[in-house]
Amino acid sequence: MKIIAHRGSNLKAPENTVTAVKQAWLDGADGVELDIRLTSDKNVVAFHDEDTKRVTGTEYKINKYPFDFLQNLDCTLQKDSGKISDKIPAIGEIVDSTKDGKELFLEIKCGKEIINPLREKLADIFPFDKKKLSIISFLPEVLINIWSSFHEINIYKLIDLDRNPNMNYLNAVNEAVKNGITGLGISGDFYRCRQMVILAKSAGLKTNVWTVDNTEIAAKYHEIGLDYLTTNNPDLIKKAITMGGS
Repeated sequence: MKIIAHRGSNLKAPENTVTAVKQAWLDGADGVELDIRLTSDKNVVAFHDEDTKRVTGTEYKINKYPFDFLQNLDCTLQKDSGKISDKIPAIGEIVDSTKDGKELFLEIKCGKEIINPLREKLADIFPFDKKKLSIISFLPEVLINIWSSFHEINIYKLIDLDRNPNMNYLNAVNEAVKNGITGLGISGDFYRCRQMVILAKSAGLKTNVWTVDNTEIAAKYHEIGLDYLTTNNPDLIKKAITMGGS
């Protein structure tokens, strides 16, 4: 089971920044999960929210401002030892910070308008091992369009089981297979996620569960053969899994 740092090592550095990515490698993560959005001038940047208020303290909508303006804002993380700051990164900076052999999961937080700019940006910055790159989204229309543009890249459909209590797991798995999806990214309580993980793996899909910070639950996922586990605390989870005999 590979450990993926949620928005980078966001407990030690500002989320979705180059600093958080580099910290994830220091923490032993096998990969990072980052959110991507489109700026007004069609740059692809790593950022979770629609606007910058929570992370920077000043409120600007990502899709209404150009990258040259947004990159001057400080993303901050307040810790007991003081404030850690970094800038909003472009996709190229993220790829450049991803070590050889490490994996990169990019969650599209906007709509399909990002697909062409993303394809162009990725074409500019590769060679990067495309087998180590995964595009993830909740939106079927994004994934279908991504699949037509990025056949060599892994595609994950995100499913929040807590928000879909009546979901038919088998139908969801079969639909993913039919649409050419590589894997499922699943969230929810362990017992419900376990059922979907088992079904997905039996259908040949990769499986990723997010966001797990409890070492005992992480160990249970490891036992059932989960492929990827996304966590806010990769250092803690990686050590716990390793000590348990990964």
